Amino acid sequence: MNKADLAVLERAFCCEIQGRMFQGKSKRITRLVEEGYLEQVTRQDRTPFGILTSNGYALTHAGRITYCAFCPEPQEQQS
Repeated sequence: MNKADLAVLERAFCCEIQGRMFQGKSKRITRLVEEGYLEQVTRQDRTPFGILTSNGYALTHAGRITYCAFCPEPQEQQS
């Protein structure tokens, strides 16, 4: 896992925390889907204008574990 792959997983993780879908079209994302770190998802939301269908990517359990394993340790604050 290189830095660019971890950056994609980090962006997907941030999107997940913010409650939105991660979207992109790069070859790196396609490769991470093939390797099982991301999965393609479709979400349907009800809006005042009808049903809105969104396509994007979400982290799999393997993607979350891999991303968290490479996270730096938090630094302790000095008083």
